[in-house]
Amino acid sequence: RRGLVRLESRLFVPHLHRVLFKKYRPRLVITPSTGYWQLDSYIIREAKAHGARTVAVITNWDHATCKGLGGAEPDYVVAWSQIMKEELVRGHDIAKEHIFVAGVPIFDHYFRSNGIESRESFFQRLGLDPERKLIFFPAAIMKEWPNPQIGRTIAQAIKEKEFPYPCQLLIRLHPGYFAQNNRKAQWVDEQLKDLQMLAKGYSEVAINTPRILSQRLSSDMNRSEMGAMANILTHSDVVVCMFSTLNVEASIINRPVINIGFLPEGGHAANNFYSVERAKERTHNQRLIASGAAPLVESEAQLLDTINFYLRHPEEDAKARRHLVEQECGPSDGHAGERVGQHILSLLREA
Repeated sequence: RRGLVRLESRLFVPHLHRVLFKKYRPRLVITPSTGYWQLDSYIIREAKAHGARTVAVITNWDHATCKGLGGAEPDYVVAWSQIMKEELVRGHDIAKEHIFVAGVPIFDHYFRSNGIESRESFFQRLGLDPERKLIFFPAAIMKEWPNPQIGRTIAQAIKEKEFPYPCQLLIRLHPGYFAQNNRKAQWVDEQLKDLQMLAKGYSEVAINTPRILSQRLSSDMNRSEMGAMANILTHSDVVVCMFSTLNVEASIINRPVINIGFLPEGGHAANNFYSVERAKERTHNQRLIASGAAPLVESEAQLLDTINFYLRHPEEDAKARRHLVEQECGPSDGHAGERVGQHILSLLREA
């Protein structure tokens, strides 16, 4: 595998940034992947051709196991955890001495107490009732996944008083709904309309929309969105999602989290990368399931039963959630970003 990547790297180096490399002559180039994103592989190859070293700072939980082999060889890699480091060694042929375990910079704010609103202020700002328990459902961005049906199932159960306490449902729209490649898709338009109709039809349902800065980039949110998510999770009583990184984020804040492992009525049983069945098989999700931190439900009835259970026993599985955070996040002290910065500076001094 290494020989194939090296051969391709030598034979195909598109000089897309020749002007920038000649003007600034960088000694170190940083990418958010080891080259499994095509543009990253080109940049890494181009950097090497111009005599610059490269460091890949892994940004996502699943990128070491779900995105395929990187199309280039970065000189250094920054990983979240020891497990991710081992995945990079086994699956990407990165030398272990070139991998630095730093923690998760994008999770630093979860380990700090500042920036969390009072319950009254938060609920008032989002139009929620502070007297009701909050069920949080972050909508998944995929064609096969019928977010409105899941939302309607929970909303109807709230309306019919099937839970032990008065509840309300907060649905957060995935930023991917507003990405350039999705904004004009018919299925996105249909899901957004259905979710808005759901909120109009049930007084117990509220929709939260992330602040998007750019309509051209695939993902460009305001920095305040990190704090917004921390507030939502902090004030939620139960989190319902499907194999999202929010499993880890909710576990950091010690909130009960449930994973949906079934396809409700109206879903598309496509066997592609984004299908429910494929999601269950992924390496990091297999670890999640095995951890016991976020139970997998296989039907609407089981979903409602599990929400009921956690509303009554929010402390249940707290130990498993702590273990998941220790296992997946590496050093978790709110200073991962500083460690990454210091490591990059040390590499720059050596370059």
